[in-house]
Amino acid sequence: MKKVWQIITSTWLMGTLLLFIAIVSGTATFIENDFGTEAAKALVYDATWFELAFLVLAVNLFGNLISFRLWSVKRLPVLGFHLAFLLILFGAAVTRYFGYEGTMHIREGHTSHTILSRDQYVEVDVKGKDWEKKDMRRVHFSVVSPDEYSRSFSTPEGKIKVRSTAFVPHAMMHTVPAGYGPPAVLISVSGINGMQEKTLMPGDEVSGEKGTVAFDSKNNRPGTFFIFLKNGNLFFTADDTVKTFSMQTRKQALFVPGVPNPFLPGLVYDYKGMQVVLRRYFQHAAIMPVAAEGKNNISLPDAVKFEIWSGDEKKELFVFGRREAEGRKFKTNFKGVEVTIRYGAKKIDLPFALRLNDFILERYPGSNSPSSYVSEVTLIDKRHDLKKDKRIFMNNIMKYEGYRFFQASYDPDERGTVLSVNRDVWGTFFTYLGYFLLTLGMMAALVVPNTRFRYLLNKTKRLGNKKRELAAGGKSV
Repeated sequence: MKKVWQIITSTWLMGTLLLFIAIVSGTATFIENDFGTEAAKALVYDATWFELAFLVLAVNLFGNLISFRLWSVKRLPVLGFHLAFLLILFGAAVTRYFGYEGTMHIREGHTSHTILSRDQYVEVDVKGKDWEKKDMRRVHFSVVSPDEYSRSFSTPEGKIKVRSTAFVPHAMMHTVPAGYGPPAVLISVSGINGMQEKTLMPGDEVSGEKGTVAFDSKNNRPGTFFIFLKNGNLFFTADDTVKTFSMQTRKQALFVPGVPNPFLPGLVYDYKGMQVVLRRYFQHAAIMPVAAEGKNNISLPDAVKFEIWSGDEKKELFVFGRREAEGRKFKTNFKGVEVTIRYGAKKIDLPFALRLNDFILERYPGSNSPSSYVSEVTLIDKRHDLKKDKRIFMNNIMKYEGYRFFQASYDPDERGTVLSVNRDVWGTFFTYLGYFLLTLGMMAALVVPNTRFRYLLNKTKRLGNKKRELAAGGKSV
């Protein structure tokens, strides 16, 4: 045990840990740049092994206080450095496990007492006839960390396991070929806003500009362009004449009503002025979320694929959510059990409320660029019968009961504000106290006798005096 303690408190281990943390932190910045902040948190910053490295470093620093007996006056600067780093590490731990951040959105004339967490959570509800099991966990989903959630529920119907297996950022639902599943057709139909792409599976219908397109449907209503399968091939029929135009050969053709004809790609089918084009036929298809490309994909939600297991049976469920927004519930029934999953920010209730009286946006003269924006709010705390007007703007933080409110953004119509909220009283206190001790330690190293700095300073003075003496002796000769 003594040998282990000597290793844990050794100076070489301290140097190794500091070098290790520096290398890992540098690597995390590249991960964040390539895959996003959530990936860096999942793989490095929130990883258990990274926390363990800081814990061992804290034990090492504390052990050095005892091993080298740093509480003497002549070693006061070194003691200050060690205590400062211990307090900074302790403050970081308090922030990590007890502090939180979020956003509060308020419209003019409205009051809010809730914030949405900056972190994302997965909430799972497994419900039977007379029982219910719930779970909520913080997650950091990314393309390199899709398996952030996994939980088993012991239920009267047996063990049910829910786990995440895939993550799709900025997702849109698209039809993709699959090894199983129903057939599907991807078509373009003319509408009021021009040609629109639609995916139809058996029984689906879509309304066009002047009619309806149906795929393997039992709809017998007039004004419908029917698409159906026969011997593995696509055909169409209609109750009126259909004109076709080949996009390659420019040839036109007419098809009489009521007669089945092949439905082929590369042709524009004109039915009563409504144009239909076959883009693709899927023998087996599945509708799945696919990452959207382009600059306008930021507003799209992310998609997480969950697998629900019970024994050898499995069911898949895609759940959509976005950062700093409360996710909606997605439900499915599995072996007589209702499973509800939600992904998104967590709603946090505050013990007080803010009312937005007015939002003021000022712009630079002759420009639409905002120069500053101010939120005129009223702080309402019914516990203390308090109503107090406050102004929140850039570099003017509103502080109340450990909460700090920053002006973050505003609504496009300039009638609503978005405030960034932070609560980390003790984490901030211990961290700042650590920085204060670090500054004192640096100052003490300059004035306290017998420190390394004073030793080098005195040695420099002696060398300077000796040099002047030698120079004076040379002149007298």
